[in-house]
Amino acid sequence: MSETTVKFLKSNYALNVLNSSHPIAVHNGHKYRWKANNKQTTRYVCTDSTCYASLTLNGDQVIKSRGKHMHETITDSQLLILEATQDLTSEFLENNSKSLSQCFKDFEGKLIEHGIEERIIAAKVTTFKRICPALTKIRSKNETKEPTDYSKLDIIGEYAVTVKNEPFMRYDNKSANARIILIR
Repeated sequence: MSETTVKFLKSNYALNVLNSSHPIAVHNGHKYRWKANNKQTTRYVCTDSTCYASLTLNGDQVIKSRGKHMHETITDSQLLILEATQDLTSEFLENNSKSLSQCFKDFEGKLIEHGIEERIIAAKVTTFKRICPALTKIRSKNETKEPTDYSKLDIIGEYAVTVKNEPFMRYDNKSANARIILIR
């Protein structure tokens, strides 16, 4: 990454509410959060609450850098862990067929493939025990709820037959107030 370009990561908010979220900008080992949009530029401020450094960007190009950071930079391995953690969260929330434990194992495997030592992973990565309840809660909020109105329910296509290619549904009276469905 050059001195004038910025890398963008999804914010944790973006993983849940995609419409109104802004990415996290990473530049020269520091993370910045979105502050404001101007006519042609965007302003980002350091994510460290005690730091007043900021960036003015045009796309992914740095126009102006203000302030001095009085805290440590993030290392390449910390950046990889951050990216992998967000990939883990995205994959778990988007792929309901995969368990969190399987997603977590894949996540740890990717970190080891990138050459991050196991001791660094153990020290810097949130444990499975801590991340599991939070992600499970988010996934349950995103799951489709059981419908309360079955009047518009229509079982068609591949759902109308069983694995043996036999009719799934025996009878449907399609009544709006007293619907009766008989299935195999």
